Amino acid sequence: MIKSTGMYFNKVKLIILILIASTIGIFLALLSRIHSVPYYIIVNCQSNEKAECQLFYDIGKGFIERHSIKKFITESNVSSEISFRLPAKKINNLRFDPLDREGSIHIKSFTLRGKQLQGERYKILREFNLNDFKAIQQVDLKFNDLGNLIATTQIEGNDPVIDLSLREPLDHWKFRDFCDNEWIKKSLF
Repeated sequence: MIKSTGMYFNKVKLIILILIASTIGIFLALLSRIHSVPYYIIVNCQSNEKAECQLFYDIGKGFIERHSIKKFITESNVSSEISFRLPAKKINNLRFDPLDREGSIHIKSFTLRGKQLQGERYKILREFNLNDFKAIQQVDLKFNDLGNLIATTQIEGNDPVIDLSLREPLDHWKFRDFCDNEWIKKSLF
């Protein structure tokens, strides 16, 4: 009888360990899924300087270096897209530092994309109105005849700042968005 009681407790311990391990696996798969969900700002632009641009996103702590993405932009007379991957979190505000030196950048469009594919590109979640961009420091903004926003760094400027004040936070995420087929596959394997 003592032997069967001991075997019973060993089976219970095994079942509990399996449940704990499964729960941890499911949770880790969910965290992995949250960090892999596509969420991007796409800037269609061209620059007259080889420079670095930077996008800051406020997730409740203001604009801090840790919550920013830097990208290099090349000098070109042809526009190209710069992609900034955002975290799948509630974003309260955005700030764009177009160049880290004197020069100009022509912005054709500023778009938020993500969640699901539509053809070969991710769904447009928001098209930003370039008229809403506000020069904060060391930058002048004007429009050309094509409707492109031209951001020009002021003389001796190296930290131009454009505010993209959001009327309401970017909050496209619900728990069910992360509980899809990919999450199930990650949970099982």
